[in-house]
Amino acid sequence: MKNCIASLIAVVALGFVAISADAGRIPGPGVNTTICQAKGSVTYFETFRGNELARIAIVGDGSTDLDVFVYDLQGRLIVQGIGLTDREVVSWFPGRTQTYRIVVKNLGNTWNRFSMASN
Repeated sequence: MKNCIASLIAVVALGFVAISADAGRIPGPGVNTTICQAKGSVTYFETFRGNELARIAIVGDGSTDLDVFVYDLQGRLIVQGIGLTDREVVSWFPGRTQTYRIVVKNLGNTWNRFSMASN
């Protein structure tokens, strides 16, 4: 039951992110679901258009705290979502079209299945 509820929440939250912005990721909105191991991290590389809203949301299965960090390719932290749950939304306006490193960290002692959506 917990997984069904978490999946439903993920679909609603990620759908909101995908349709709430007109611009962002190249080639377009995307969603990925994977598992982040206990005390581990998952890294993505995504390209976003310059001077257009970039937005990322993560929604986990509720079992641990997940945080999201966005870095430019020079390693500078651009934005972070570090709340106390496994649901985070971050947004920023890239100064130019470029690729970003997105790191999702699991702070818990068990794995967490999560979805990440980008506009």
